[in-house]
Amino acid sequence: MSERHRPRSKSGRPRKKAFDQIEAVNRLVGQNPEDLDVVKSPEDFWRVRNTGKTGILIGIEGGYAIENDLDLLRTFYKNGVRLMTLTHWNRTDWADASGDAKAEWCGLTEFGEKVVKEMNTLGMIIDVSHAHDETFWDVIRISDSPIVASHSCCRALSPHHRNMSDEMLRALAKNGGVIGINFSPGFLNAEIEKNQNDLLAAIAKKYDLPADGREIMKADPQKAKAVFAEFQTQWAEMKKTMPLADVKTLVNHIDHVVKVTGSVENVGLGSDFDGISATPAGLEDIGKLMNITQELSARGYKEVEIRKILGGNFLRVFNAVSAAGRKARGN
Repeated sequence: MSERHRPRSKSGRPRKKAFDQIEAVNRLVGQNPEDLDVVKSPEDFWRVRNTGKTGILIGIEGGYAIENDLDLLRTFYKNGVRLMTLTHWNRTDWADASGDAKAEWCGLTEFGEKVVKEMNTLGMIIDVSHAHDETFWDVIRISDSPIVASHSCCRALSPHHRNMSDEMLRALAKNGGVIGINFSPGFLNAEIEKNQNDLLAAIAKKYDLPADGREIMKADPQKAKAVFAEFQTQWAEMKKTMPLADVKTLVNHIDHVVKVTGSVENVGLGSDFDGISATPAGLEDIGKLMNITQELSARGYKEVEIRKILGGNFLRVFNAVSAAGRKARGN
């Protein structure tokens, strides 16, 4: 392994945070046994569904949690983790992220390839949302199982680095995978995020602060507070006069995936309700998901197709990944 691909020192913090959250999920389920259950297999899904409970599939967002240790990856699987995004906003020691200015590793390192292969063997779903384009192509080349982009959108409709190109969508479909359309207005319509960033940069300049929001938060607390307060006030006014994202915008992305791939088999929903700061009009909370169903029906989608989009496609991938893992392990 070359020096630039050598793993950095392990801090223990990412793994602890992940295990703490897994324990919190298990504690919540234990406190609400009549309403909740953990889903570790497709069989669990059907068992829980037939009880009327809400099933929880545990995933890790960001491969930092395995701290460059395949044994730790296996331990997470034993503790119920069934999906992991390889990166979050910044690269891991072995995979480039879409938020990186450049691909330091040119995709996956040798160890990153081992992570992908081990996830295949375990039967853990590989999630390429947040992954750099070069990382995506490495995963597509290496993975023997279908993959998902659990919360991304279409770059042809909205040119954002978190979204997928048509070429990537076609490769995902050939792999048998699924893209879950993210509800973030800034991903559904990149102009929204551009306008937000431009406004924030202009206000920050008045206070002699950097344009990047993360850097602003590291600055003088009083200045940072003033910048964000002014931003919120001005942004509230700007939103009144500019086109924003709504249910139709989201379904446009679903339509695009279907058009590019030629099938409804490779698209689903990836709300990211726990990670976004704004929602499309008409999708302010989970109780309004029916608005997507109604829009799909209005556009001519059949009931069997809508069921696939609302979760059936992801369940198909879950089945395939789990079965491939059992076969690889000789179970």
